[in-house]
Formats: sequence, C-alpha cells, structure tokens
Amino acid sequence: MEFEITAEQSQAFESEARRLYLARVARMVRESLPSWTGQMSDAELSDRVEKAAERARRYDVESERDLARFVGLSIVAGPEFDEIPEVNRFLRAPVRAGAPEPDPDIGDKLDYMLDGLASKFRDRDGN
Repeated sequence: MEFEITAEQSQAFESEARRLYLARVARMVRESLPSWTGQMSDAELSDRVEKAAERARRYDVESERDLARFVGLSIVAGPEFDEIPEVNRFLRAPVRAGAPEPDPDIGDKLDYMLDGLASKFRDRDGN
C-alpha cells in the first residue's frame, strides 16, 4: 500500500515543526533570561521570538541554541540590535578560507556579543 503526502499536508507538517521549534527557543530564552522575560506573557515572548527568527535568517542562524542567543540579544539590546552598523558588519563578516586561525561562526559571534553585554552589566552592577 502506497500513499502520497499532498502539498497541503507537507505544509501543515512544516508549519507545526516550525511552531514547535520556536516554542523550544522561547522556553530556552525564558529560562536563561528570567529577569528580562518574567514580565512578558507567553504571547509577547512568542512574538519576539518569531520576529527575531525572521531577522536571524539574514545571518544564517539555524540551530536552536544560536537562535536563542540571537533572541536573547534582541531582548537585552533591542529588537533591531543587528542594524547597529558595527554589529551588522560583525555578523555579516565572512569566514575566510585559509586563514591562519579559524574565523568565528555565527554561534561564536553571538557568544562574543553576549559575553560583552554580560561584562558590561557586571561592571555596571559592581559584580
């Protein structure tokens, strides 16, 4: 017995997979940034995740972990943080083939920015 998946069914599967993916990212962000997301409703956080995910595509952010980092930055630094010229250049900088040291991938770049923000908050708060 053979059956065929229709385009509608395939679209429904893809839509549900994306919804679940974004819900997992929202949970990761809520768990890692409770003081920033505690006042947000689930719907508000979901909206922020969805919008940040659209922006993250510009930089080839694919993994849940990297998307959670990107969303976290959008919450802490502002929803359009990636439009800051220096940030945009940094995120778009290509990986150079044959470089003596490997260039950072998008996850490394997001980690670097998050570490910098965390350091600034520690300095500000005296920790």
